[in-house]
Amino acid sequence: MHPAPIQPGTGQRVLAQAVASPPGRTVPEEVADIGTGSGEGSKVFLFNCECHSFEEVISQLLKAVPGMTHPLAGELAWRVHTQGLAEVFRGSASECDRVARVLGETGLIVQVL
Repeated sequence: MHPAPIQPGTGQRVLAQAVASPPGRTVPEEVADIGTGSGEGSKVFLFNCECHSFEEVISQLLKAVPGMTHPLAGELAWRVHTQGLAEVFRGSASECDRVARVLGETGLIVQVL
């Protein structure tokens, strides 16, 4: 496994696919914290891509995020769909990298900050 690329000038690791806002969609500047994790250092954001069903997103969240519940996964999937992105996990850089890697297995668009 190669380390995730660093976006020039940002120090931000991007996993899975390049993150781009779909035309006509505004990505919120602040994301309410309804994710899981210990709150340490890094965060995993999941972006809307219009190419996965709610059940696919929910299933992958349940697989990737420690302690994720079906109701919370559904709420996060809805937030991603309606707001363009959601914070789905907080934790150490290595924990976030693992969560992002599992989410990205099915082509979901994620970013670790």
